Order: sequence, then structure tokens, then C-alpha cells
Amino acid sequence: MSYIATVERDSLILQVLIGIVIAALVGTVTVVLVANHGRGGKLSATSGVTSPSIHQAPWKTHIFPAGAFGGVSKKDLKLVRSQAKPVTSVIERSLDALVLDPPSAKRVLRDTFTPPAAAGILGSHFGAPAGATGLRTTLRSAQVGIQTQGAQAAAAKVRIAFHATVKGHVARVSQAATLWLQRSHHAWHVVGFDVAQGPQVHHSHRGSKHGGAGGKGKHAHHGKHQ
Repeated sequence: MSYIATVERDSLILQVLIGIVIAALVGTVTVVLVANHGRGGKLSATSGVTSPSIHQAPWKTHIFPAGAFGGVSKKDLKLVRSQAKPVTSVIERSLDALVLDPPSAKRVLRDTFTPPAAAGILGSHFGAPAGATGLRTTLRSAQVGIQTQGAQAAAAKVRIAFHATVKGHVARVSQAATLWLQRSHHAWHVVGFDVAQGPQVHHSHRGSKHGGAGGKGKHAHHGKHQ
């Protein structure tokens, strides 16, 4: 099953984003790790999807300059480094809201996504399944390429895996997302995305050692620059 949405995109920023995502997914000539963030522990949530007593997998986020051919100047590297924390915050806050605390997602995405992109990803059902409880992440990781010259755009390849109880069954779900981000007015926003969910590699009754397997996939594209 697919979800597709299209909006008008500025041709110049689209070219930049395409170049960055290629670098983020297949590598860049300039291999410079800008930042290596790790964050985990207990998450305070109000939705019932998870609880503060459940220990979540740490975020492992790697950030590097993308789209550089022939070297990175000290000035460019300093600028990219200065944007590592803001980009990381937008990505991790957004995905944590969608997966671990869905009732907060609309509010969080108002700050971290453009309105069309937020509406698109909320409609894609990416994140916690409806009715899920006791959700525990087993993987939260991101590879983030930030535009080397100007640090005005970025692309992130994100992976999340989790266990949750849904209607008395235990589901193990793997999700992936590619996010395209743009910096405008000193703030970062997600302007486009592609998401996939599944397969549910194991689906069993709570407390049972046996169960069947199932899966589903979802893809979405949405974007609008500010």
C-alpha cells in the first residue's frame, strides 16, 4: 500500500536536496564525521504508547558534510558543525513524537515540519500502530548529511525498530525514513520525506512463543520549502 502526495518544489532547492541525499545514502568524496551523538534512556510520555519505566534504545546519530568534492574548507566545516545540534534536535524530536508519543505529534511537527509535509507524514501512518501499548524501541539511528556550502539543506536516513502490544499481540516493527530538511530564518524544518514500514517480522500472542508473520509497507513523498 502506498501513499503519494506531491506539491510544487523550488527547482534549485530540489537539486540541492537530491545531491545531499545521494551523498547521505551512498557516501561522499569528503569523508569527515562532524558529530556523533548518542541519546537514550527513559522517555516521559503521556499517550499510553510507552511509559517512563520502559528504557528506550539510544539515538545513534552521525552527522557529516555532504555534497563536497575536492575538500572542505575550515569555514564550511565550522558552519556545518554549528548546525549539527539543531538538525539532530529536529530529527529526533519529530521521530520520537511520531513513534513514542503520537498525541504530541501534531504539536511537535508544527515546529519541525512545514505544514504540507506534516500533514503528509501524519496521514502515512508512520510511527506507532493504532492502539499500541508498552512500546519499546530496539533501534534509533540516523545518518545525516548537511550541505557543505552554506549549510542550508540536509538529508537524513533514519531507522527505527520497536516492539509493541497491539490488541493482545506482540508486534515487532521495522521502519525507515528519508527526511529532507531546509534551514530558513535560522530554523530547520523537514520539507520532504519518504517513509517505509514493515515487515512485522514477528507477530505473536502476548506471552506466547509461537506466532505468524506479516508485513506491510508504506511510502510517502511530501515537500515544500519555506
